[in-house]
Amino acid sequence: MGYYDIDDILAEDQQIPCTTQFDFVGLSHLDESSVAPIGSRKRKQKRDVLPEGSRLKLPLWAVEKWGELNFIRTRLPKLHCRRSREQLVSDPASADLRARGERYVQAGILVCDWTEHCMQKIAERESAPRSSGTIRSSTLSRAVNAEMQREIVELRNTLREVYTGARLRQSLDWSLSSVGQDVSHFTRRLTVLEKKLFEIGLDAAKARYEWKISGSKKIPVSKIMKRWNWSRPRVVSPESLTKENGRPAFTDAVSS
Repeated sequence: MGYYDIDDILAEDQQIPCTTQFDFVGLSHLDESSVAPIGSRKRKQKRDVLPEGSRLKLPLWAVEKWGELNFIRTRLPKLHCRRSREQLVSDPASADLRARGERYVQAGILVCDWTEHCMQKIAERESAPRSSGTIRSSTLSRAVNAEMQREIVELRNTLREVYTGARLRQSLDWSLSSVGQDVSHFTRRLTVLEKKLFEIGLDAAKARYEWKISGSKKIPVSKIMKRWNWSRPRVVSPESLTKENGRPAFTDAVSS
């Protein structure tokens, strides 16, 4: 994952289902169902508060800090939930991952890393001496975190199986045997990451095909090697004189 990689930046736009742990003042606009029409009497009387227990869907980049501070309780996105994973594992080679998300694998990895990081931060805060303003997790919250940890482990295994299993072998087979053919019917089902790997394999297959057509030729010595050979210091050893022609045999100064 790169900081300046455009695909990683777009993957952080993954919508995360979350539930607020307490009231948020000044953030009622995040819940579209609670926003009254402009100019209505209900809007004037209503406080600008996002109440506790509100269910929202916010992008990952917007809730990173809230998760670390335990301000919200999160769930896995629908495309990464248990039911979706079971459908995907049953036949990953024929699944249309692009319909689930152009950056399905990258978004899943980011969600796993972020969730584990948040749970680690919360656990460290729970074990530290209690201070003012610290939000303690209840027994129910700890049970939810344990269940979430199991879900994260299963999601990682699913992503690994999908990315390195039958889909990767099928993509490799298509890329190496589809030189000069129309493969749009296959690539339209690939995610951005899978399509990059497919294009790399296709370029390698094209290069091999061009090499076979042009034939093998003698590889000349590079100019750098020639320059290095002439610049090496050489000495003449008395033992290197041959009896046939009396010419000295030059040896490298380093080896002597």
